[in-house]
Amino acid sequence: MFYAKPKLNNSHDAQTFDTVTEAVKYLNEYNEMGSEYEGNNSVAKLKAEDWWLLGKLVGPEGTEFRDNKLVEVK
Repeated sequence: MFYAKPKLNNSHDAQTFDTVTEAVKYLNEYNEMGSEYEGNNSVAKLKAEDWWLLGKLVGPEGTEFRDNKLVEVK
């Protein structure tokens, strides 16, 4: 399970997802990231590791993200 928390200061609108792809899509859409949103000067969509570093995406314990893929930490 992947926990996507779109806001930094609270858990309002936070959701859990079965796949990292669904979680990243939700975060990008919620925060209007990507060229399809007018008025944001074409801010690039963020990857899983970006959301994870920002503290907005949490994966299973003992894992982290690299190149938009889940990897286990040894």
